[in-house]
Amino acid sequence: MAKNKNKAKKEGFLTRSFQKNSVVLLFSLVMAVIIWCAVTMFQTTEIEKTFQGIVIPLNYEGKLESGKDLQIFGDKTFDVDVTVRGMSYILNDTNFANNITASVSFASVSAPGTYNLPVNVNVNANSVTVLSQSRNTITVSFDEIVERTFPLVEEIVEGDKYHLPEGYTRGEATLSSPSVSLTGPAQEMKRITAIHAVVDLNSELTADVKTEAKLVYYDGEEIITPENVEIVNADPIYVTIPISYTGTYKTVVTFTNVPKDYRDGGFDYTVYPANIKLTSSTADETIRRSKEISVGSIDFSKLNNEDNVFTFDAADLGYEAEGVTRFTVHVDMSNMAKRWLTVNVNTDGVKLPENASLVSSTLSSIQLIGPEKTVMNVEDSEGYAVPVVDGVNWKPGVNTVPVKIVLRTLTNSWVKGEYTVDIRVDE
Repeated sequence: MAKNKNKAKKEGFLTRSFQKNSVVLLFSLVMAVIIWCAVTMFQTTEIEKTFQGIVIPLNYEGKLESGKDLQIFGDKTFDVDVTVRGMSYILNDTNFANNITASVSFASVSAPGTYNLPVNVNVNANSVTVLSQSRNTITVSFDEIVERTFPLVEEIVEGDKYHLPEGYTRGEATLSSPSVSLTGPAQEMKRITAIHAVVDLNSELTADVKTEAKLVYYDGEEIITPENVEIVNADPIYVTIPISYTGTYKTVVTFTNVPKDYRDGGFDYTVYPANIKLTSSTADETIRRSKEISVGSIDFSKLNNEDNVFTFDAADLGYEAEGVTRFTVHVDMSNMAKRWLTVNVNTDGVKLPENASLVSSTLSSIQLIGPEKTVMNVEDSEGYAVPVVDGVNWKPGVNTVPVKIVLRTLTNSWVKGEYTVDIRVDE
């Protein structure tokens, strides 16, 4: 009971004391002093702190004494971790890291090469001491930048699935550019002795190939990967590989100005050789799908009533004919007859100069060839000559112009030769 009474008396005393303003004020001041002292002691205590990732700028332009246009190649990004000692209130400032700077000296850089440059750390703050830094040097490579042009060598790699069917052959590859220009550090450029434009073939080929090449760099016989080397012209290099086809074709002749009755044949001719092996580009679908090849063209107006012989050079075909230099064509018209006509010159519908006139209104000795029963019964009146004046440069006096001989009804005969008419133009 006595203890409870004492406790009640004590609690009553404290309650009455705090109820008095003077006591509360005194207590608050004491607590504030204690807190202030604690904070002050903490803020003014020396501490150590590490600041990470301080950037080391490489500002070397204008600071090299070599007189050469040296550049840094390789790694250009460096930083350093710095540990310092100082008052806690200074180091704990959120912006304090901005007071730490790092730099390097380029005084030792005098020529191309690799250098270990010292890292200098500076703190712009009083009473702060640098204790350590994570790196004391950085390794930097300097070199001159040069440009060189290298010839390209095409290299065709045949894979397991590469195949050419029978009759197909692969031609010589060509490059979209015969060379390539590179720029980069001189030491790396010296390593390059050759550049190959490489193409992998790994399928059946029946058509021309055009594909982008992979550039492979060589140092002697060793394949290398030069560092910091770039292509001056970034356009890709293409390799084109022609694929040709060799087949056997029947030789024929193309005829022009064919009379109607002979447009589907009906006359004899031979070509020697009758068949040839021909090599053509697979891009030429027309010849590759055909079974025959025309070795030349013959105008019916060149044919006489005899065994007509014509020759054509194989070189004019536009294709490679294996083992053949010339073609001989026989057009046998010896079973035909010939007679000579005299025909009138017809200028109806022909645009002549106003002061132009025919020197002669008829043409003689026109050779008509065809079956005997036909040509021997032809009257002169069944043919006529029409001047062909397109492109004629008229001059005063007599102008000789070509004519076209027209047969009104004949479909199985033709006119041999070329003919002209004289037209006078008065001044």
